[in-house]
Amino acid sequence: MHSFSMAGHAAPCVELRRISSCGKGWVNASATGLGRTEFKRFGRFWPGHGAPAPMATGLGCWLHNAACSIKYQLTVWRARPGIDGGAALKPENEFQIAVSESPFCAETDPAGQGDWTTPNERFFIRSHFGEPELAEDHRIAIGGAVERPGSVSITELAAMEKVEQTVTLECAGNSRSYLIPPGIGLQFQHGAVGNAVWAGIPLARLLEPAGIAPDAVEVLFRGADSGIEAGEHMYFERSLPLAQALDPHTIVATSMDGQPLTRAHGYPVRLIVPGWYGMASVKWLTEIEVLTEPFGGHFQTDAYTFIDPGSRAGPNRPVTRMAVKSVITSPLQDERLSGTVTISGFAWSGHGAIAEVQVSTDDGATWEKANLADSGNPRAWRRWELPWQPSGSGHYVLCVRARDEAGNLQPNSAGWNYRGYVNNAVHALSVIVD
Repeated sequence: MHSFSMAGHAAPCVELRRISSCGKGWVNASATGLGRTEFKRFGRFWPGHGAPAPMATGLGCWLHNAACSIKYQLTVWRARPGIDGGAALKPENEFQIAVSESPFCAETDPAGQGDWTTPNERFFIRSHFGEPELAEDHRIAIGGAVERPGSVSITELAAMEKVEQTVTLECAGNSRSYLIPPGIGLQFQHGAVGNAVWAGIPLARLLEPAGIAPDAVEVLFRGADSGIEAGEHMYFERSLPLAQALDPHTIVATSMDGQPLTRAHGYPVRLIVPGWYGMASVKWLTEIEVLTEPFGGHFQTDAYTFIDPGSRAGPNRPVTRMAVKSVITSPLQDERLSGTVTISGFAWSGHGAIAEVQVSTDDGATWEKANLADSGNPRAWRRWELPWQPSGSGHYVLCVRARDEAGNLQPNSAGWNYRGYVNNAVHALSVIVD
């Protein structure tokens, strides 16, 4: 085992992760020899602190047991001065896990992920800057390559006929902490995903009366949130291909699960783009601009692009649609079970409806088809379940993978990239049968 000095590093957390056949692993502090045994499986335990940040010195090493071909990664974490050095980050409620204090970002706790629609107070929060306060008479400007530029007010939006649709949103960095080594960015586990009923106005209904120029190629969306990024002051801005912007399911939303949007989720108005990762659904919408050339802003061509091993200076592949993915929501990690058990969870994809979900109860050695709930909505996740009668007492590793109608199969492991985007590897957890 590699050794190093811990001198000068406060509140260390040590993680030793074994990669199993399902592409996951467990934390085993006792094997590190550094005296910390209070760890949680499939996560990092850090007494009295919130989400850890990698050490600036990048301490970490690969360990390999040649005798049994098991690969480990040892990672050491430290407190972030002024953030994690004192009290823990405070989630909004018991069903959230805070991962950032400023701006506040949080994911849904595994115990709060079992509902078909994710309650607003449990829904994950991802912001790049602070939450802006918009006036009651806030207006959205509509301009660029249009014949009749103008604006629309929140009051005018409220008077328009709305559509409702159930849509799953997932942060592109969801499950980032499970990549080996972890990608740079907020260390989400599996809770940066949620399903909600959104109500609003189809974007096409706002754009088409403005008279879109024949040479238009994209539509740019600017949020009211701004701050310093990459050494410059900027707003959060993203663009969509014109065809996606005019898709009838792309909406300018004002409510979530029958309630006005909360400030954390974009009050009073945001974009909802089904099938795309959450960065496309710009919050606190303030400007819509039709473009005749592709947008080259920071959050379009730098952030939210894949930096793969060996990548050089851009342009890099953009993050767009959600990859096929599934998670187990019941039972929970390390839950003690007895008798017949129903294993259940959700599956989703931005490339088509879910066609099949397979479950393994033996660490990926064999797979069995799960039962799928009826769903005519490819924009929302699909519930699945499988009754299971364990063969005996002991420890079991459960795994789940999904296939969408486009033929995409959830992989055993996701390709590594520097920013840790799109980790859709097979979800695995361990349980104990009495």
